[in-house]
Formats: sequence, C-alpha cells, structure tokens
Amino acid sequence: MNKSTLVNAYLNGDDFPDNYTIEDFENDPELMFLAIFKSGDKRLYDFCSDDVKKDYQFVNMMIRKFANDEKFICSIGDFFLDAHSDDKKEEPNDSIKICLLLLDKLKTMEYKLPYNIQLTTIYVTDLIAISGEVNRNPELYGMGFNIFEDTYDYDKDILDYYSRKMVMDILPLNILKLERLMHSCNYKDKYILETPPTTFLVNYVFNYDQALSDYISLNPDNFTDLVNSIAEVQKNWLSYNNDLRKLKVECFYQILSESGKLSSIDFEQRVIWVYIANKYNLVDEFKSLNGIDGNIDFEIYEDELKFYYPDCVGKNIYDQVNMIFKSFEDKRYVINIEKIFNKIWNMKTREEVELALDGYLEDEQEKGKVVNLNNK
Repeated sequence: MNKSTLVNAYLNGDDFPDNYTIEDFENDPELMFLAIFKSGDKRLYDFCSDDVKKDYQFVNMMIRKFANDEKFICSIGDFFLDAHSDDKKEEPNDSIKICLLLLDKLKTMEYKLPYNIQLTTIYVTDLIAISGEVNRNPELYGMGFNIFEDTYDYDKDILDYYSRKMVMDILPLNILKLERLMHSCNYKDKYILETPPTTFLVNYVFNYDQALSDYISLNPDNFTDLVNSIAEVQKNWLSYNNDLRKLKVECFYQILSESGKLSSIDFEQRVIWVYIANKYNLVDEFKSLNGIDGNIDFEIYEDELKFYYPDCVGKNIYDQVNMIFKSFEDKRYVINIEKIFNKIWNMKTREEVELALDGYLEDEQEKGKVVNLNNK
C-alpha cells in the first residue's frame, strides 16, 4: 500500500494492511503531515506521537502550513523547543532554526517576544563560550564569527542571524546614533562621499572581524536596513559638518560670554576673535554672530586697528596679531582663549558640543569655569 493509499485509509477510517497499525501511521512524520495537509485539519496534530511532534522537518512544515494561526504554531514550536531543551549539544541547529522560523512567520509582537529572548540568550551564551578562545588569538578570530561558521556547519539561516547580531554590536541601526559614531571617527569627507554604503560597512567591520566582513560582502541583502542608514548619514554628511561648525562657534562665544570674558569687550579681545576666525577659516561663521552686543564686528576691528596700531595697517592678519599680542600685558589670556577654542573645535558630534555648552551655562556663576574647560 503506497503513501497516498495509507493517508486515505487513515482519513476515511478504513482498515490498514496486515502488520500495519494506526499507531505506526501516527508515529510517521511524513504520513501525518500528508494527512494534515490533505485534510486541512490541524486538530490531527493532537493525534501525532511525541516523536513526530519532536521531528524537525515535520514541525518546520507545520509552522509554514499554518502560519496564519499564530497561537497554534506557537504551541507546536513550544513543544518542540521544550522537548529539545536538554539536547542542544546534539542538534543545536534545529532549535535555533525553529525560533528563527517562528520569528519570520509571527506578526504579533507578544508572540514573537519569547523567541527573540530565547535566540538572544543562545547568542550571548555562545559569545561567552568562545570568549576565551577569541581573547587568546584575536588576530585569528576577530569577534569569533569564523568559530560560529564551524559550529553551525555554515548554516545560512543561523549565520544570517548571528552576523546581524554581531554587526549590530559594532554599528547601531538608529540613524542618529550611527551619525554620531561615524562623525566621531575622523573620516575625510571624500572617503565618506565616494564610498558606497555597502563598501563602507564591509570596510568598517573588517577592523573587527575579517570573516564577518567577508560574510557581509557575500550576503549584502542581509544588511539592507543598516546599509540604508549609512546611506542616509552619507547624504547628510556635509550639512552635518557645516551645522556643527556653526554650533561650535556659537558654543565658543556663549561660554566666553556667560563666563564674563566678553562682558566688556575691548579692542585687544576683539583681536583674538579675528585671529581665530582667520586661523581656522571661520570668518563667515564669526561674522554671522554680528549683532550679538556688537562684540565681533570686523568693521569695528579695522577702524580700531588704524587708531591703536597704525603700523599694522596693510599687513596680513597674522603679522597684525603677532605685533599686537606683544603688547598684551596678560598673554596667558590669549593662550587660554585659544585652548578653549581648540577644546570645542576638536569635538566630533553635536551632542559633545551641546553637552559642553549646557554644562557650562548651568554653572555660569561658578568662578573659574573657563579654566575648568581647559583642564577637562
């Protein structure tokens, strides 16, 4: 009697051939799935033997067949996972792949959550298990992705999951966090603007794990979301830098203003502003602050230069500044001002600048705030 005849006999309640029983049928994963598939009756699952319910291929096909019934496929998956909870060392792939399949088919977060937690637990446990070997030979293993390739027999479903988890440990998917990280890395504008986002990702991860980097280059579709986030950061790269430049100038001015250093601006103090503006190619940014108490007016500077230091007229800004600085009674003030600017100028992200500004404005009455910024 062939399989189709056996399935029909089971569904119709007909007799089986000699030496073949209903228990034999209900202990056969393939026949039970064929019976359920043909009848469309998922209640037949209850008649399956425990061995059938623990069979990976059977459970895999059942979840796919009844993916629209989330509660039902969760019950199928839970039975399988519970039954295999003590033998992961024998078949570690099967439990992970059932969790991954459930995550793929389930739509409701309430149902997905337990499998997310279980997979994360397995992943973290695996990281801990290989940490000793990785730490002993980081040049060979990087973060350990090549160990996972061997452990899971190069199973693509599992490696897709592990590669995503490891990459997210390196680069955040959130655009704001990713933007902050990328701008803190001292990349040249040319590199960011001319490097395809997938190539950027491959190159960046290479610094942490060569095997993982290779896997990304062979499976770029597995990282589409992150690649799109990188592309978004690249698109806004120059505008971010321009806005950051302006923010740094404003921060510099406000910190000095609130600390009392600009409360009574005079020519010598204005010289410092003109010097820094020219040295760092920030004349336009500094001019944009004109009108704030008139403290940084470049036209006033030219008029005052003629009055106070006529010998400097016609010389370049650096010669002017050197001549004027020699007459300053307190040269430490000039040095401190430039130190403050350098501290702010070397900040890489908006968050750093805003944090510095907020922190110093909150304590604007505290004596020695400018000095503290130098030493921070």
